[in-house]
Amino acid sequence: MTMRTILAIILSTMTLPAVFAWEHVGADSYKFTYHCRFASHPGGHFGIRIAGQDTAEWRSVTVRVPDVDIDDVFNRGEVNIIYSHKTPGAKERTDSTIRVPFIAASDRFPELSLRLSSYNDRLTITFGEKEPVYRSVITIDNTQPVSLKYSHDKKTRPIRHTLRSTLYPTIAQGPFDNIDSLKAYTAASEDIYEGIWRYYDRSFNPFKVPDEGRYNIATIKTDDGYRIIYLSTDDNIPTRLRPLDIKGNLNDSGFDGIFNLQWLDAQGWPADRYASAQFEGNLLTLRFPTLDVTLRFARVKQNDNQP
Repeated sequence: MTMRTILAIILSTMTLPAVFAWEHVGADSYKFTYHCRFASHPGGHFGIRIAGQDTAEWRSVTVRVPDVDIDDVFNRGEVNIIYSHKTPGAKERTDSTIRVPFIAASDRFPELSLRLSSYNDRLTITFGEKEPVYRSVITIDNTQPVSLKYSHDKKTRPIRHTLRSTLYPTIAQGPFDNIDSLKAYTAASEDIYEGIWRYYDRSFNPFKVPDEGRYNIATIKTDDGYRIIYLSTDDNIPTRLRPLDIKGNLNDSGFDGIFNLQWLDAQGWPADRYASAQFEGNLLTLRFPTLDVTLRFARVKQNDNQP
């Protein structure tokens, strides 16, 4: 046996990890799923790493398959699931291990699934074979792009992996270049439904909808009704809205002072389809019956510096 043959045999039996290229999800995605399936020999391991834009901070999930005899009943044992977190500047990563009882559907080399699913700021980790046997949820920063990649050792063969993401809807910008020009327009308007409105009060069910903050808005006449223009918020609640973005539309309902309301939430998604708006003097009331929410806004006087 030649030295080259011996070296080839040694290399083929080593368990060095195989690491693949980063795949990216932009900040304009509100949810994604990274799903990998592997076939692993006993004692093999595989995992997924998720990182920020510069990859200086990362998290990883590693699955270690039971190290049992190849001729034994492979469908019994415990799977070690290792969660690791590396922060910028830290010399070492932090690890935590969970042992999960696992019964494989096949006796040898089952096809195992590891999935990371993100929705807003929640990242769900799921592991299993045909059915999930482990699930955990952690919180991540969903305002920045993320990068993902999978890895495995020589005892594991990747079968397939997919990355799917869903983009946030596009939010249109209103017709004004700046808030001063909008204020000048509303100051000169004689339309009783046009104006600038400051948050006044609200009634909502926190079990149905999250608190989206205290908005300041403007209403502007259009050919088919009125536009609602987002100006600012008095809270630090995250929103994709920029000042002067279109927050909603008011369409004629056939009743004086009452309009059908098309409203976008903080992420740009349409809200309650049965929503309505009602002007009553210096108050504007928005009602969302399906969501059990009522918002009221007070008209801002033109010499007021708010919002």
